[in-house]
Amino acid sequence: MEAKGHPFASRYGYRHGHAYGHLMLAIPGGAAEFERAIMLERHREGIAKAKAERRYNGRKPTARAKADEVLSSHAKGVRATEIARRVGTGRASVYPHSRRHQGLCGRAVSLEAGVRWVLADRLERVLRLSTSSR
Repeated sequence: MEAKGHPFASRYGYRHGHAYGHLMLAIPGGAAEFERAIMLERHREGIAKAKAERRYNGRKPTARAKADEVLSSHAKGVRATEIARRVGTGRASVYPHSRRHQGLCGRAVSLEAGVRWVLADRLERVLRLSTSSR
């Protein structure tokens, strides 16, 4: 910040540009960095121990991880509640996949095409709003 012309000055009168002020900021910063490093180290050790005991499997897959299954079920006409029960997620997690990944004709399409469709839809809305406000 000082390089951009905004010098730091604490309420106690320490200025970062001077040696004493730099020391007063470096000590608590160093202590915080040390504590954070220790915390992360313990966290990694705990994960390694849990993995060795086969108790750590990571996050369970959500509807995004099972998007193909959600899309194929939706294409077959299965309702969102039933898809959620089969996939093992909440119903609200199914809706984004069943709506956004449909083409304009109502059939399920690839993720890439679904994203393009959503972006085009949003762009159209923005353009409509910008032209109506003029």
